[in-house]
Amino acid sequence: DANGYIDDHRGYNFTWSPNGSAPGNTTNPKNNHGTAVGGICGAVANNGVGIAGVAGRCKIFPLRTMPDNSNGIVYGYESILYCALNGVDVVNCSWGSRSPSCIDEDVVAYAVARGTAVVAAAGNHNSASPFYPGSYRGVLGVGVVNPNDDVIQMTGRGPTVDVMAPGHDSWTTDNGGGYFGFCCTSGSSPIAAGIVALVRSAHPTLGPLEACAIVRESVDESPWKTIPSSIDPLLLPRGRVNALRAVTALPATVI
Repeated sequence: DANGYIDDHRGYNFTWSPNGSAPGNTTNPKNNHGTAVGGICGAVANNGVGIAGVAGRCKIFPLRTMPDNSNGIVYGYESILYCALNGVDVVNCSWGSRSPSCIDEDVVAYAVARGTAVVAAAGNHNSASPFYPGSYRGVLGVGVVNPNDDVIQMTGRGPTVDVMAPGHDSWTTDNGGGYFGFCCTSGSSPIAAGIVALVRSAHPTLGPLEACAIVRESVDESPWKTIPSSIDPLLLPRGRVNALRAVTALPATVI
């Protein structure tokens, strides 16, 4: 209490004022994107129901950033700032745009300086153009393959994309308690964010950049089964994330 955010016990709804909803209610009845991302990160494992999230025993703190009358992320950088101020270890950003901002870049730098790891989608724009916040310094940018390690045509790529993850054709949680097939870099980013969370759980003294470095350096190198002919392989990152390698790596030998 008294942190400036009303009733943020299990999450916070940045859209409560324009929506006329409760500040503590993060449910978006008109869009299932956040529910899908949350399931990939943290759906309960070993309960005989549905799916298992990558970091299933880590705590999820949802932040609603999309108002009812919008199809876009309106309060994204406010949510990153919230994570920085409230000690969140990892923030996943399955969103972004190709428009950079020095103010937004400062928000990301502030979050990293305060100990929050920032993981973000590389974008679904089928090019090597930078995509933000995934391309800001200090952010782990994540492109997308499918479970067979086929590179997906739409993936963002280029020097600011750090790793790939199998987010395409991922099965995850849906609004209303069901499950459905998810896709794209929005599905790959929470896989990488979940692994960063596991690394920080295994090594609590690591800083955000160190944890992201371990995930980046613990990949399976160039496991690609197929690459679309229009994609230059040199624009792809070194490899695809490997959770087991990341959590068993010795930090002193990797960083």
